[in-house]
Amino acid sequence: MTNYLLEYKEYKSCLENNQVQTVEGVVENFHPQPREGHDSEHFTVNGRYFEYSNFNMQNGYCNIMKENGVIKGNGQKVIIKYIEDSEDSLNCNPILYIAETE
Repeated sequence: MTNYLLEYKEYKSCLENNQVQTVEGVVENFHPQPREGHDSEHFTVNGRYFEYSNFNMQNGYCNIMKENGVIKGNGQKVIIKYIEDSEDSLNCNPILYIAETE
């Protein structure tokens, strides 16, 4: 739990001080998390890969589509602010801000 809280404070500070990466574009390769879990939700925007799950305790955005998450499918235009992280972790490129654009 301590690492979770330290990471939360670090992410919050990065967002407040604009020490984040930003990508804007179209959602591609969308894979929704199945209702029964046991998988993650993931997609790419301009070649950047994002992955998260609502079944694990993690910092950053983790609202899946089936629970009214922002990401609904391929072709959707979004802007994302994130921390660059490896694709080896479940919370790949943790999202600190996400919004649909027009």
